[in-house]
Amino acid sequence: MSSAISSNVFDESRDGISDAEFQSLIEGLQAEGATWFTERQLYARACAEEAIPSRVLGVLWLSAGLLSALGFVVAFLSPFLGVPALAFVGGAAVMSSMAIFMVAWLMPMPVPREATVRCWLDTWAKAGRSLPTLLQEPSLDDTEIPSTSTRDGDRLERILIVEHDLMVDLLVRNGLHRDLDAIVVSEHGYPASSRAAAKEALRFRPGLPVLLLHDATDEGDAMHRRVQFGDLLPLRDRFLTDLGLAPHEVASLRELDPVSPRGRRNQVPLEMLPWKTLADALPDAVRTRTSLAHAIDLRRPKRRSARGGWTA
Repeated sequence: MSSAISSNVFDESRDGISDAEFQSLIEGLQAEGATWFTERQLYARACAEEAIPSRVLGVLWLSAGLLSALGFVVAFLSPFLGVPALAFVGGAAVMSSMAIFMVAWLMPMPVPREATVRCWLDTWAKAGRSLPTLLQEPSLDDTEIPSTSTRDGDRLERILIVEHDLMVDLLVRNGLHRDLDAIVVSEHGYPASSRAAAKEALRFRPGLPVLLLHDATDEGDAMHRRVQFGDLLPLRDRFLTDLGLAPHEVASLRELDPVSPRGRRNQVPLEMLPWKTLADALPDAVRTRTSLAHAIDLRRPKRRSARGGWTA
């Protein structure tokens, strides 16, 4: 018994998670197809499974409920106690509870702390446990990077430029570049061999589509201009298709609800999308040259409305 207890990494009362729950988060990511995953993906998964509780709204709802109940009880008892002033006190308590309810109703969902997941990972590592498929920094080597073809000798069909280096590793190590028939390179030119291959492909195939993928942030929105007029690739006179998320789109993506876009002022990293959503919708967005958010919306199952039409 003591051996089993000492082998546990997490103390649930201290860390807010058990070993089994932590491993369940990782298994959930891998069940979606993300054999390799990032810290942000683990965080988003934890939010989706409520492993990171948000207590602010819960405290507000509880306070409003208790205050309302107390107000009604005091107002009800005031005639029996012969203290008319208590009726006013009870009424004031009820009105205050209604105000708290309105605040809780209108305020955005609080954003759980991402640092919580970082603490979990540090605790896991200090206990001598490993997560070999956790992506913490870009580390692709040339043997893992496609150059002039992508799958079974098929010709390269497109170049995908992503905002962050680590996103290259995430897409390539999980094999999504093969589904896209694409060379994937970051806007910073990582990895160098992919950048060189992309330059060569553009020289010999002037009509090769060039696509962009970025976060739903102000920085991501500005990626098009940075890439178009930067020195990554000769793209100044080319048409670039922007597939990335935009801040104004994320509020309508219910897949992002667990990480509270409103609480983040709609500034949401791409990695916080569920991997299955990204892996399923991105090939559609690439083939149809539409935004990722639109491709996600099109993949949603339709349901019949009360008026007989179909809606998402």
